Amino acid sequence: MSSYRFALRPRWVLSHLLIALLVVVMVSLGFWQLRRLHEKQAANRAVKANTALAETPVDSLLSPGGDYAAGNAAAFRRVTATGTYDVANEVIVRARTLNGQPGVWVLTPLRLAGGSAVVVNRGFLPAAGTPDSVPADAAPPGGTVSVHGLVQATQTRGAIGATDPADGHLFDMARADIARLAQQIGYPMLPAYVQLKTSDPASPGSLPTPLPDPVLDDGPHLSYAIQWFLFSTIAVIGYPLILRRRARQGDEKAALDEPVLAA
Repeated sequence: MSSYRFALRPRWVLSHLLIALLVVVMVSLGFWQLRRLHEKQAANRAVKANTALAETPVDSLLSPGGDYAAGNAAAFRRVTATGTYDVANEVIVRARTLNGQPGVWVLTPLRLAGGSAVVVNRGFLPAAGTPDSVPADAAPPGGTVSVHGLVQATQTRGAIGATDPADGHLFDMARADIARLAQQIGYPMLPAYVQLKTSDPASPGSLPTPLPDPVLDDGPHLSYAIQWFLFSTIAVIGYPLILRRRARQGDEKAALDEPVLAA
């Protein structure tokens, strides 16, 4: 046991504490990734359940000026909407990507028969920066249009992220914030938006490109969890081996330092 006395020296005690802290952190990160995995799986089940429901008119699912939380409950429901596009109140969502290409989303209010409107995300428009306007070849069809798509909840800023001015009329926005868009439009809006899949008639040009359906996989969370647990296991097993090796080196040095007795 005396060969392990070195482990009580201050620098070794500090090393023990550091390794213990690292193990706690790595195990915590592993369980955090497992929680993220379970959240992702639950979200995927909700998406599958909603998309399996029958297609319904969007204004029978959501009410103008309603609670924006209703968009979360109705997210990924298949809906239809019939009306006319209001290009005068069209906006873009900057800093989007599709297949690695930079660009923007194009959000256009669709005026419904009852006087309200629903925002339609018409899709992705390639752009090197933030355009000042939507080009003519990406204009929506005129007249009455029937849209088929998926309900998407309004987007809000989290703890970090770009912000939009609270006042004034915006053309480009940081996110699909329906509440902020409704603030600058003079008619009632549904509290969510529709991600366009098809429309009748179709857009006259090839742009914007409709956004793809969500990818319903588990993501990398399980593999990340395994990595963190593996790292913590290596630390738990490897550190005692390092201490044992250090103790043996001390024993060997002590043996070499012992005086040789004459016969």
